[in-house]
Amino acid sequence: MVRSTIALSLAGLLALSVSSVHAQGSTAPVRILVGFAAGGAVDSVGRALAERLRVTLKQPVIVENRPGANQRLALSELKRSAPDGQTLVLSNSAPFTVFPHAYKKLEFDPAKDFTPIGRVATYELCLAVGPKVPAGGIKEVLMWAKAHPSEASYGTSGPGNISHFLGGMIGNATGVQLQHVPYKGGSPALVDLAGGRFP
Repeated sequence: MVRSTIALSLAGLLALSVSSVHAQGSTAPVRILVGFAAGGAVDSVGRALAERLRVTLKQPVIVENRPGANQRLALSELKRSAPDGQTLVLSNSAPFTVFPHAYKKLEFDPAKDFTPIGRVATYELCLAVGPKVPAGGIKEVLMWAKAHPSEASYGTSGPGNISHFLGGMIGNATGVQLQHVPYKGGSPALVDLAGGRFP
């Protein structure tokens, strides 16, 4: 309940920031770019935020999914857009905290090219296994991975994000080599996990 209240309050602050543009007479829809496939955590937050902004601004607000390259396509689109408050991006923290250290070259400067508005939501990371792994906890998962090294893989919403590095850290800490399988969002990864396409 506390997290929901915080998200709605910040949505209100975001609406105040965007409303200054609309006060000048703009009727074009506000675009919220999401760098992941539809149906995932960030996309769901984006759609809830868009609905709240529609009511507050009394203007169209659309969510545009630009999956691929771990949010870099969406951020590149934002950089190309006019700096008029009509185009926003909803992103996790990775492009601003991890990417400058993980990629040799970026299409944008996270510190110079964008103006952060505020945190909209927080969410937890979790470890889930599919039907191939008869495990009840992290110890059993790691034991299974050691016994099945050719099948020991983990899916994430893209390369270079927090879950990608977390999987690598678990592997390094435990001596279990886990193969990273990047997706264009959490939703397609969960579909493949439930379908047994990776453990």
